[in-house]
Amino acid sequence: SYRLGGNRGQRETDEAHIRPGKGRSKLMITVFIAMKQEAAPQIERLSLKHTSSPIFETYENERIRLIITGLGKINAASAAGFCLGRYGTDSHYINYGTAAGKDMQIGKTFFAAQIIDESSSKECFPDIADHSFPHVSLHTVDKPILISNSPESISTGESAEISISDTATMSLSAAESAKISISDTERRSLSSISTCGISDVLTIYDMEAFGIFSALKNAVTPDRITIIKTVTDSGTPDFSKTKQMLENSADTVCDYIEKLADETEEHNNNGFCGNPKVLKFDNSFIEKLCEEFKCSESMSIQLKQFIRYMDASGEHETLLKKLDDLTQKGLFPAPDRRHGKQALTILMQI
Repeated sequence: SYRLGGNRGQRETDEAHIRPGKGRSKLMITVFIAMKQEAAPQIERLSLKHTSSPIFETYENERIRLIITGLGKINAASAAGFCLGRYGTDSHYINYGTAAGKDMQIGKTFFAAQIIDESSSKECFPDIADHSFPHVSLHTVDKPILISNSPESISTGESAEISISDTATMSLSAAESAKISISDTERRSLSSISTCGISDVLTIYDMEAFGIFSALKNAVTPDRITIIKTVTDSGTPDFSKTKQMLENSADTVCDYIEKLADETEEHNNNGFCGNPKVLKFDNSFIEKLCEEFKCSESMSIQLKQFIRYMDASGEHETLLKKLDDLTQKGLFPAPDRRHGKQALTILMQI
């Protein structure tokens, strides 16, 4: 039976229960949104005021800061890096924006339980402990994707400022067979989707989430990064309808942001500056797993992110039971890297 040893109930980190000291700001909510058009409902409902910023357009009040990143993961990562450098790490970070999806998803808002970068096939796991919105797998692409056979169709909800010549084309049949066509010339395989606890796996597409998560992940823990997307089209966008869908989703999205702001304000009033959540699996446990799965560097990154995702979701016993099952079947600890990769794939199908 595989069980935790050592400090199961304690994670060695300086991020939990940090009291604000001299020159240290209190915890805020930071929201990254690609375009001002997408952000307009949040700016109005949250009563955010424009503030001077040397690079990125910024709006804020006493508890919430909203930064307009610009389109694409490079701009998004730059905005996140700028934010860390200018304001420090005392924040809970949210990326909100539009996404492309199938017809049945249009108008709905989702949490990203998993982010896959299409250009590198790297994946990561943001905080999905909250269930205010359904959970999906989010693919970040370098160019707008069309979930349609029509060459005139533009997707991701960010098409109002993107020309047709800049788009990529993706048919529903191609998506189902895990093949993507870019400009009808370049073909590559979509990365495989590990379900990570997502029932009836849903997939949507954006252009910023992976850039933001990648820029933040080395500075803050995944439980302080939340990705929220509203699906606005599946390949044939109507910009007036997109605006209306963003208006319709604004109340629930702003309610969630304000709920987080209320929680962080309570933490601040209690003298905390940071997320007070104490995770179950400490670093020594995670390192032990990496050794026993015979992880390569990329496997280690994937496993660590998955363990933190399970931790933030409260799925501790589920993970331990799965490890027990692998042990009883003789698949874990793995004898070599090839078998370790196979066992890791099974583990991540929880």
